[in-house]
Amino acid sequence: MSAVKRKIGINLTAGIAIAIIVFAAIFASGIYLPKATGTVVVSIKDAPVELEELWITVNSIQIQKSEDESWIDLTLDQAPATSTPQPTQAPSLADQYFVPGIIGVIVAIAVVGAVLALLVTKKP
Repeated sequence: MSAVKRKIGINLTAGIAIAIIVFAAIFASGIYLPKATGTVVVSIKDAPVELEELWITVNSIQIQKSEDESWIDLTLDQAPATSTPQPTQAPSLADQYFVPGIIGVIVAIAVVGAVLALLVTKKP
């Protein structure tokens, strides 16, 4: 009976370790999961003109649904106005996917190696 319990414990530990590895690999790989909320970036371009400041007020934004081509009004959050917008640099594809994926693979290999080492060194 003791050997059966030990075997069940080892299999349970291995199963949990594999589940953790799978979740960690998915998380670290950078797979994009859609969210219900997000940020909309709107770019406005006009003819070149020499101005010191230009203030634009957006009162409403609507988006069109692709399924039935109806329009939805978006509510706007009131953000504090800034006199000079700060440019943002989009993260590179390596930062978004490749580097986290490699880290996930390395962590997965280390965890699997540790689990296998434990399983091999334990005597039945």
